[in-house]
Amino acid sequence: MICVALPGLAISTEQGQLTGHGLEGFYRAGRRVLSRCQLRVAGREPLVVQARMTLADSARFVGTLRVTPHGGPDPDVIVERIRSADGTERITLRSTAARLLRLPVEVALGTDLADLGAIAAGAVGPELPASVYDSGLRWSCAAGTSSVSADPAPADAIASAGLLRWEFELPPGGSVCVELRIRLDGAGPVRAVGRAATSPLAPAHATGDDPRVRALLATSVQDLQALLVRDPERPTDLHLAAGAPWRCGLAPAEALAAARMTLPLGTRLAAGTLRTLARTQVTRPGPRCGMIPGPRRDAGVHLPPACTGTEATLLFPVLLAEARRWGLPDSETEELLPAAERCLSWLRASVGDGPYLRDPLPNGPVRCDTQAHAHRAALLGADLLDACGGSGDGGLREWARTARAVFRRDFWIDDRAGGRPAA
Repeated sequence: MICVALPGLAISTEQGQLTGHGLEGFYRAGRRVLSRCQLRVAGREPLVVQARMTLADSARFVGTLRVTPHGGPDPDVIVERIRSADGTERITLRSTAARLLRLPVEVALGTDLADLGAIAAGAVGPELPASVYDSGLRWSCAAGTSSVSADPAPADAIASAGLLRWEFELPPGGSVCVELRIRLDGAGPVRAVGRAATSPLAPAHATGDDPRVRALLATSVQDLQALLVRDPERPTDLHLAAGAPWRCGLAPAEALAAARMTLPLGTRLAAGTLRTLARTQVTRPGPRCGMIPGPRRDAGVHLPPACTGTEATLLFPVLLAEARRWGLPDSETEELLPAAERCLSWLRASVGDGPYLRDPLPNGPVRCDTQAHAHRAALLGADLLDACGGSGDGGLREWARTARAVFRRDFWIDDRAGGRPAA
């Protein structure tokens, strides 16, 4: 169960307890600030009866406990835990017993301050020693310092065991709450970009014959808002991360494709994504001039890894052209037009006199999806240059027409069933 409010994450199993195994824990900017958070009430772990996501950034766990020696079959205490990606956990105990309950509560905490990449590779060291700090505990290493504070303050804090303790009295029907706040020192509380007052995604709702479509759209927009990230160089520019937990940074091709799909919700996200990637564009002379750099993507056992930089370079002018049609202001279009022209110049230089765009490798493969991206970029890019007074299409339309005809011939296999497209 992954709660996301970038740059914060909280990863849990359905048992609710954070044991420090695998990926479990609270994260901030790719670093695990808390790996273990185990709750015991009256010396016992609650029996979890419900675990579900409530929002993109929070999960709710409900457990039960029997603490009365000679009580009936019903539980005496209901334990609710609300875990949020912003680094908070709220623990609520509710009494269902007929008499006053005196409950010792313990929370065992620990962390390794490991990097997410090291956790994925299995290169995680032991837990760090804790020290008592303010109303909680603190851990430090060369990678940084994290702390957990509690409200109300614990009656006892044992650094050697990483333990916080309370003693509560619960009258019949009463409740008590403990809130834990997990912080990476110097970073402050997590403030998700999608929760800002000026979200780049406009409010929207869906209607249809199926009543579930409204909730589906609302949940999808919440998921997108949880993945919004600010550009460190220009915080007003926003883009979408590729996905949690592994790809919480900028993935150019995925960010452009996602921004294109959100155009009905406004053009601000598209503009921010384009400006962010324009600052990464290769401008020095050479065969890569005009490319948007991107990592390689696994393409299976039969092909070499695909170049997502090629995909991003072809998506850049497409997104700009379509964002303009969806209402992107002329001033922003003019600002981004030079970067789009460089992308299109790279396309023409890369294909040369041939009909196909190969992967940027010696004798790289010719991929069907790459030709589709290139064909669309040529047509929409030519329209964009014509509409905005660019330096001419440079033969883009003529190349696209030739490539389309050749592609239909070369990527079609005739057979007795009437033929089929080649892989």
